[in-house]
Amino acid sequence: MKKKNLLLTGLFAAITTVAMTGCEIHIHTYSDEWSADETHHWHAATCDDTDRVLGYAEHTFGEWEGGENVCSAGGREVRVCADCGYEDVREIEGTGEHSYTEQVDFFIEEGIPYYTMECVCGAQENVVATDVYVVTPSNAQSVLDGEAGSLDGKTVYFTQGEYTETLILGRPTVHEGSNTTYKGMQGETEITSLDEIKAMTWGTRHYTRTLRDITFTGEEGVVLPGMTMSSGHVHGSGYDYVLNQEYNGSGYYLTHVVEDLTFVGLSFDGNVDFNTSQAETSMEGLYFVDCAFDLGGTESEIGAAIRIYSEYSTEQLIVGVTVENCQFSNVYQGVYTQHVKDITVRECTFNTTGHNAVAVQTHGDTAFDHGAVVICDNEFANIGDRVIRFNTFGGTSITITGNVATNSGDEAGEVIKATTLAEGVAYTINNNDWGEGKIVANPEFEDAQTEE
Repeated sequence: MKKKNLLLTGLFAAITTVAMTGCEIHIHTYSDEWSADETHHWHAATCDDTDRVLGYAEHTFGEWEGGENVCSAGGREVRVCADCGYEDVREIEGTGEHSYTEQVDFFIEEGIPYYTMECVCGAQENVVATDVYVVTPSNAQSVLDGEAGSLDGKTVYFTQGEYTETLILGRPTVHEGSNTTYKGMQGETEITSLDEIKAMTWGTRHYTRTLRDITFTGEEGVVLPGMTMSSGHVHGSGYDYVLNQEYNGSGYYLTHVVEDLTFVGLSFDGNVDFNTSQAETSMEGLYFVDCAFDLGGTESEIGAAIRIYSEYSTEQLIVGVTVENCQFSNVYQGVYTQHVKDITVRECTFNTTGHNAVAVQTHGDTAFDHGAVVICDNEFANIGDRVIRFNTFGGTSITITGNVATNSGDEAGEVIKATTLAEGVAYTINNNDWGEGKIVANPEFEDAQTEE
């Protein structure tokens, strides 16, 4: 009998022990919860022997944490026992000054931008937002021209007012803040002095404008009349803002070096058109988020709400265009790209177009490396032609998922078409609803395709 009772102890794991007095057996039971004081932890007995404990041991504390950014109000640090979870807390003496580390608000007062910063103790302080340019209709173009300083790493914040002229981004100017570099060529001779370039009576002038890490946003309700950025051979008649004089003839050659331009929460009633015919131009990272486009008509002369265009079919001058959670209505086309690599259009709504909602195009019959194209979770309504149009596609992958279309497609009911698709493209096509009786022109675009 005793042997049998001893075997029972294995069933109680670490929360039971057995006491034997003569032929009597008492099984001690212990809480599975830890008890603790400042130095030790244990499992307390739950049987009649309340003075018994199990697993009594010193705490095994980790590192002190939580003492960062402690301000004048002081604070505390905590270290935790790895075994029982007991928290050891110690107070920290204040540093004598607040530590404003969290931005909780942004506002403009008398034309000056401010951030409201908050300390860990809850105290707040308003500080001038030196990385924000406040833009009005009267100074918008001069800010974009770099007259107020470099745009790199800054936020351009459009305030309420009537903007009547299409805004020009990337225009070369004499302002130091434009980050424009200048070069003159007279035969094989290169001239870099701006004064000498201004004095040139023959040869060609070459300007390079650099734009990096800029956010464009604004007050709710602001409507912009469109924005252009164009590089290449500027000729005909116009104005040279480097020479500060008119030209009539050759003009100059303009190169753009663009990285990470983000447009957030802006409304446009005119086109956004970024294009290049200059081989040295590079644009990498164009982002449109939470923007709205209503151009007021669907005729061809209205054009695309967003047009990103390169003339070069053999080089990837423009890489990385993302359009996310934007609204398009009353436009000829929604998003039009030509010779652009890596395109994403997601969670957008397109309502009433004269032509395609999304076009991924190439000039000519030679396939262009479009990289990865992602078109997912969009809503299309009243699209006056095919919803999505590819020309000669030569990228690595096409993902079209989760899209819904109503009353859309061309006269034959086609909603997607590619002129040609290169071999080796990976397709992910699923969970799309194009509407009853609608057609995809290429078998690769049939739903439930996931193949390489």
